[in-house]
Amino acid sequence: MKKIFGILIVIAAMLSLGSCTKEASRVFDQSPQERMSDTIDYLRSAFMGAPNGWVAYTPTFYAGGFGYFMKFGDSMKVTMFSDYSTAFASTPKTSTSRLKVDLGAALSFDTYNYITEINNPEVNPVNGLGGDVDYIYDHRSGNGDSLFFFGKRYAKPLIFVKATAAQEAQYNSGKFPAAIDSFNKAMVNALIVTEDGSRLAFELNSTNSVTAGKRITMYVLNSSDEIMSSSVAKYAYLADQIPILDSGLNVKGMRFTRIAWKDSKTLAIYTSTGKEYVIQNIANPKLPLYTLMGNRYTSMFGEYKSTYPGTSAAGQSILNYYYDNVTVPSLVNGVTFTSGTINLVWSGTLNQVTLQGIGTGPTSYTTRIVYSYTRTDKQFVFKQYIGASGGYTSGILTQLDAFIKNNTLTLDYYTGSNGTTYGQFTSVENPSLTMSFLLR
Repeated sequence: MKKIFGILIVIAAMLSLGSCTKEASRVFDQSPQERMSDTIDYLRSAFMGAPNGWVAYTPTFYAGGFGYFMKFGDSMKVTMFSDYSTAFASTPKTSTSRLKVDLGAALSFDTYNYITEINNPEVNPVNGLGGDVDYIYDHRSGNGDSLFFFGKRYAKPLIFVKATAAQEAQYNSGKFPAAIDSFNKAMVNALIVTEDGSRLAFELNSTNSVTAGKRITMYVLNSSDEIMSSSVAKYAYLADQIPILDSGLNVKGMRFTRIAWKDSKTLAIYTSTGKEYVIQNIANPKLPLYTLMGNRYTSMFGEYKSTYPGTSAAGQSILNYYYDNVTVPSLVNGVTFTSGTINLVWSGTLNQVTLQGIGTGPTSYTTRIVYSYTRTDKQFVFKQYIGASGGYTSGILTQLDAFIKNNTLTLDYYTGSNGTTYGQFTSVENPSLTMSFLLR
């Protein structure tokens, strides 16, 4: 009897466990398929039901950030504006999109639009791939006013925020390009001062350059406007603000996440905690060039047979010794070059400059000479660190090499009558000896 009783207890326990398991399987009232269908319906209703559409922004994988206005109509047809260009900011583009079941709910852009244009390798070449933006985005989270998606391949966020009537009106009335221009003008020589007296300056690169464009840089300055440290982030334009993307600008324990108009004339930048700093302007027209080399600018470049404003006759004579002789085979070890360029590549971390003499022809070769430097304010003293190596142009770089080694050189801006700003070397010992280069 005891044995039978024990067996009954085991059977009862098993039945109890089975019952618990069955109940546990009914934690959700719907099947996964039903829940996914509800999510798709919710997203479709949200996108199509927003009376004023959505503003959206995303950082791409290779390129910078991009901002959009999108309005979804019947069958998820989407009409959009983009900050990619003036034309895209003023001319709407309609394409098809759809919501589908993938690993979860996903938003797919199925035909050409202002998002897919970023991937055009003819416009944005990075190893033939373009800017690398996704076409399919997985839904992650959201509420009634915001929806968060992540790219299927590159895992970059695409964030939607429900637009207001005022925002929609700015896009539809063609005012988005003017809004972008207002931001750019207000951010020239931009600066804020924090509670501890720190001076933080900003610089926008508003181009669509894949490797450098649509980035914002924040510099921590000392009392002499020299750069002590910096932070870089991608950004996008919306009609009424600049979202700072990725993890924001991280400086002095603060994370700056957006720039917006405080009122019609006052621009401010905001931290992740909502702290507001009114943007002022630096008294000097630009940050000193000598503080930006190897940081904001990485090279000073001379095109073949170029004569840039601010270059003296004596300076041009030195440059022409290279330009005129690079196509003379007997002076470049018998190699045939059709042209040649000069590039001074800066490394601020190493305090070095590399002079590159680049001979171009059926085959291109580069000769390199590396200099170390010391700096006092804007005066540089260069010493040869590594002699000429590689390529075939060392013999015709001798005059430029002597100019760099034998002069104390100041470095400053020079703005030509064409409006282009160059980097200009001036000899302290012989002030009439000057040389200008393109800044890159």
